[in-house]
Amino acid sequence: MFLFLILGVLLLIGAGVALWNRRKFSEKMNIIRRAVRARPGEVGNAFPGELVAVTGNAESSQALISEQSETPCIYYDFQIVRRYERSRGGVSMGGRNLRGRRRRTGRQRGRETVAENEQWVPFRIEDESGAVRVNPDGAWFEARKVMDRYEREDSNNLLGIPGLNVNLGFGGNQTLGYEIKENAIPTGTPLFIAGPVNEQGEIERNRNHGLIVTYRSESALRDDWGKRERYQLIAALVAAGLGVLAFFGAGVAWLLSFF
Repeated sequence: MFLFLILGVLLLIGAGVALWNRRKFSEKMNIIRRAVRARPGEVGNAFPGELVAVTGNAESSQALISEQSETPCIYYDFQIVRRYERSRGGVSMGGRNLRGRRRRTGRQRGRETVAENEQWVPFRIEDESGAVRVNPDGAWFEARKVMDRYEREDSNNLLGIPGLNVNLGFGGNQTLGYEIKENAIPTGTPLFIAGPVNEQGEIERNRNHGLIVTYRSESALRDDWGKRERYQLIAALVAAGLGVLAFFGAGVAWLLSFF
């Protein structure tokens, strides 16, 4: 009986998580579904608060230079992750101790983020019809990957002797290397923008609607986010149904315990 109860609780929690995840995709899809398609030069005719969707090239007179790849862009984010290994202290020669016996040490590898940053600037979306200014503060960004590199750290052989690894201290923390990943939206990139228009005729997030800034096309977003929205709903319904059945099974088991 208790097994059924625990299973039912876990399934209902899973249903709640799936609904929460679906809500994130639903917010984005609602913007795309309700947005009026317009060219950049036509956005100034929209009324404040109206949702519009435009495509064009991203340009800015105040372009950023990304920190890792040094890409001129209107948006970038990066993360540096350190890979390390924790092990017992000592001096080893080719995996053996100083007496020539193989040393048994416990090793545990891990990862930690040592640096990350995200930056953006206001920019324009341009095409043959004209341009519209976009204030991307608080937007949902989708940027292209411009760097995905792993740099090994070769600092454990302090004496420069081949095969000699020095790791001092019990439970020492040895750096193996660094993962460097950066995403960016370079200037001149064709973008799809969907969001509300402000009183100045610019596209900007407000309290009621978010702002989507992505290099992907509208059709690709509808296909991807629409599927995720449906799958999360199906997962929530299935988990909730199984949770109810589990509680029903617990009730049946409880009634049978009296016979």
